[in-house]
Amino acid sequence: MKTVMISHERLDRFAGQLLPRRTARAFADVANRRTAADYDTVVCTTAFARAEFDRIGATNIATVPLGVDLQTFHPGRRSFLVRHRFAAPTQILLVHCGRLSVEKRADRSIDAVAALCDAGVDARLVVVGEGPMRARLQRQAAGLPVEFTGFISDRRTVATMLACADVTLAPGPHETFGLAALESLACGTPVVVSRTSALAEIITTDSGASAGNNPFAIAAAVRSVVSRPEHDRRACARRRAEAFTWQQAAAGMLIALGARDGQPGVSRYADEAIRLTEADSPFTA
Repeated sequence: MKTVMISHERLDRFAGQLLPRRTARAFADVANRRTAADYDTVVCTTAFARAEFDRIGATNIATVPLGVDLQTFHPGRRSFLVRHRFAAPTQILLVHCGRLSVEKRADRSIDAVAALCDAGVDARLVVVGEGPMRARLQRQAAGLPVEFTGFISDRRTVATMLACADVTLAPGPHETFGLAALESLACGTPVVVSRTSALAEIITTDSGASAGNNPFAIAAAVRSVVSRPEHDRRACARRRAEAFTWQQAAAGMLIALGARDGQPGVSRYADEAIRLTEADSPFTA
């Protein structure tokens, strides 16, 4: 039986939050050598995610990007009534969607909206998610045009929030993929991401922007994105998301599990997996 491990985090980056950089890297290299030796295949979702395995010379690494549900996360989810609930037509509506934990750096999204306001930009931020940092983030956001929704369990509601935004923010510097950002693109909403994360591979210059890890760079990137015609930037965002289908992701995973590329069953099983997740959507890609 073939054994496969999916690497969800950059261990060197995670350890680097607690240890000196060289120590963190050495620790990660030892652990990753053991991991690579223990499994037939290690699956990474991006070049950024696999870089620490490439560094140690591991040869059993497969890159399989994730996909996005292009039916649930769709520009058709945009609702002017919902948008009006959070922002006026002339305001820039920003959304930060994700767990409120340290590594997601929602604090930078809050600081970015403060920087925009200081520069005279009429912007509002909605933070979607729950986590251990919420109370601290709410204190940080006091007096700013920031609203917290808490955790939203319904994916359609999340999709509506993303589709209603002018720009979504994904400032986490260590993301190994960033599915929420890809879901935003699928909704036709461009994303400003950290240039030190894997999302810099996902975002193109016409579907969003990569920014430095500081609020002023994020704010400048937001202003650059919204300066483009809305129809163009939304169309480009959606088109970028369409390059990441769950059919491709499922087929890639089946190949990593030992199926042969081009084997008839690969496409059939991948399509069936997607059908089960998307059958109840009213939208088509």
